[in-house]
Amino acid sequence: MPGPLDGLTVVDLSEYICGPYATKLLADFGADVIKVERPGGDPARRVGPFPGNQPDPEKSGTFFYFNTNKRSIELDLASTADREALLQLIDRADAVVESFPPGYLDGLGIGWDVIHGRRPDIPLISITNFGQESPYRDYVGNELTLYALAGELYTMGVQEREPVTMYGTASLVESGSAAATATFAAIFASKRQGIGQRVDFSIADSHFLGADRRHVGTISYEFSGRRTVRASRSNRAALSGVYPCADGWVEFTAASGRMDRFADMLGNPEWIRDPKWSIRATLLDPDNVAELEAHFFEWLSERTKREIWAAARAARVLCGPLFDVAELSADSHFRDRGFWATANHAWLGEITIPGRPFVMPKAPWSLRRPAPLLNEHGAEIRAEIASRPALAPTVRTSNPRLPLDGIRVIDLCVVWAGPFATLLLGDLGAEVLKAENPHVMQPMTRGTLAHPTKAYAAMLPPAAGGYPNNDPAPHAYNYSPTFVQLYRNKKSFTVDLRTEEGKEIFGRVVAQSDAVVENNATETLEGLGITYDWLRKYNPQIIMVRIPAYGSTGPYNQARALGVHLESVMGHTLLRGYRDADPSENSAIYSGDYLAGAQAALAVMLGVWHREKTGEGQLIEIGQAENASPMLAQAFMEYAMNGTLPERRGNRSLYDFAPTGVYACRPSGTAEECGDRWIAISIETDEQWRALRGAMGDPAWSKDPALDTNAGRLAAHDAIDAQLAAWTADKDDYELFHALQEAGVPSAPVLEASRAFDDAHVLARGLYQPQTLYDQVGTFRFNTPFLRFSETPTGVRQPPVAFGEHNDYVYRELLGISDAEYQRLVEAGHIAQEFDATIP
Repeated sequence: MPGPLDGLTVVDLSEYICGPYATKLLADFGADVIKVERPGGDPARRVGPFPGNQPDPEKSGTFFYFNTNKRSIELDLASTADREALLQLIDRADAVVESFPPGYLDGLGIGWDVIHGRRPDIPLISITNFGQESPYRDYVGNELTLYALAGELYTMGVQEREPVTMYGTASLVESGSAAATATFAAIFASKRQGIGQRVDFSIADSHFLGADRRHVGTISYEFSGRRTVRASRSNRAALSGVYPCADGWVEFTAASGRMDRFADMLGNPEWIRDPKWSIRATLLDPDNVAELEAHFFEWLSERTKREIWAAARAARVLCGPLFDVAELSADSHFRDRGFWATANHAWLGEITIPGRPFVMPKAPWSLRRPAPLLNEHGAEIRAEIASRPALAPTVRTSNPRLPLDGIRVIDLCVVWAGPFATLLLGDLGAEVLKAENPHVMQPMTRGTLAHPTKAYAAMLPPAAGGYPNNDPAPHAYNYSPTFVQLYRNKKSFTVDLRTEEGKEIFGRVVAQSDAVVENNATETLEGLGITYDWLRKYNPQIIMVRIPAYGSTGPYNQARALGVHLESVMGHTLLRGYRDADPSENSAIYSGDYLAGAQAALAVMLGVWHREKTGEGQLIEIGQAENASPMLAQAFMEYAMNGTLPERRGNRSLYDFAPTGVYACRPSGTAEECGDRWIAISIETDEQWRALRGAMGDPAWSKDPALDTNAGRLAAHDAIDAQLAAWTADKDDYELFHALQEAGVPSAPVLEASRAFDDAHVLARGLYQPQTLYDQVGTFRFNTPFLRFSETPTGVRQPPVAFGEHNDYVYRELLGISDAEYQRLVEAGHIAQEFDATIP
């Protein structure tokens, strides 16, 4: 059965991770992706892992994973003949993706103006570190330095040490998932409206404005002036974090928020029946936390991580065991769900890797071919150029609209992954209707509490309690800092789905919609009777995208999870963090939400694309844990090729490039005040090392001939780190950043969220713009869309939506009810702009 993108051709000029992952997603769902490689191939071919640790450009695990289902042709763009061959390829394609430095293609005479002149309907997606226009456009970057500047690296780790990043290239995979969404949205606009346009995709912007905690830190500071500090070894939240057990580690989140469930998990021992444990404020006292955790540690020490997780699942407690890639490979849940895929490669032989990112039954993902050998398909592609006519351009519409204009999506989502998906769809022009229940406040979706007091909010961390002007009144749920950045470009209406009347109202909205997106705990909608089959009664062509944590089948399908638990189960928590510390010093992160959200947006578009060709709607399922596996691609490939478990590397290079690390700069205050300053430096070549030496003034220690090679620097990494730390200690992080970048050294300050607003790149690209909240509590700088299209520009059409703000639109305009009926539904409890007063 062909994939949904069968018949589309994408010319892929991108390299390394971000662009190739975006085009891999398109190739894996059926597109013919032609990978155009420079002489010698994509540089990813020269990084590991390799079988037996023996470098070979045809055996790179990194290249293999990120380039499945593609064809390869080698072209030298310095050659007139090969430039013409590229342009002829573009004449026969539906999109072009590239990741050259800004201006590179223009310098070769084959830039956007030339491409657009030949094919006015084809999109060009340009993926760069900082975008086509930025004061940093010519700065060099990589996964560590980009995440340091734009991502949430600052809060990761512990106050007593340097910030510590994610494993490997996880942050570039986050960006690649969003780039895939941008690419297909541009194709969508091209095919529906005849619009060819430049998509300016900045990796930095995708971190500044994406859904990986940066969005929470910036708005909580903007609202309240409160900064988000790294956790301290001495102030961890009660019943949250990584804990040791009989055979490893387990991760819990906010178990103290539901002490009844926590007690059930423990078997309701006598000590927990003390009434004090039912008082929320009790667990804000460190002495009480110590007493509680003494009991908890004893219980954990007597049980394995699988036993603990089983007890947590039964009690509906947020928990995840820390698995490694070997445990995952043998785990029956993922095997029985058909998650793994096997390919036969000419040089690697048979190899098993993580498979489909989501299940799309009417037009499925498939592993049709392994990653190509260099120029493997050169002859056949050149023959196709000679035999196939150029594509006739699609006629351009006279009134360009956003790519998803005319598509209506119902949002039944919670927490981050689902709301991020519908945020992207809304940014791209879809009408997103957020259905909300005034009698049920979904946990961790519009805040922790509906009606927190000012005093209680002040006791919470900024992400939960940093409300506008440090006051949660009058309607805290309209501006919870944890979630409000995900609510722009949406409409909110209320309905009580617990009632038959409420479901009938909802069904009438479904009848006028294209898709429903939800990521609730697996049994939630089933308990309400809102299944895919139920939706089809109202709309046979409806597309439903479900985003359960571990899928709707298998022994883990009922497990409660946030992104941090997916990180644990899929192996990330064991692989990230300090090299010389245990996982209990890791911070909670939620990068899996980013991937699941971006790919759910892609899945909706693929579903619509398929329906427009066939008339079929379908149920699409994204198991978030499975979907997160590309962040650990190199770890899975290392295990598949060599049978060895990769090591935790801290801030050091996944590929042993040296030196790479995060070094202290001149502070402006203490870490407790967020006054510590750090710079990320990541050397990947001998040339960059020489540039760093020059920037330091060629100190005597750096002139050791042994350091002229990467192997020598790797052997002396600890000693180099000490010297670099001594050199950076008295320097301003931004001044050092610019000096190093001018010398060609990949580097960046590790930005704490409050500093992001004043960064030169941020200001030049206008990443944060003022919006006025519905409740008139003030005007604040909010995130803007990071997907930038030249002809159909995205923007903020609707500030963060208030609860029930669009009830009139949905009930009066869409459903056409009378004034009398509207009033009756208000009295029946369906229509409201406030949560029920009984909800705390």
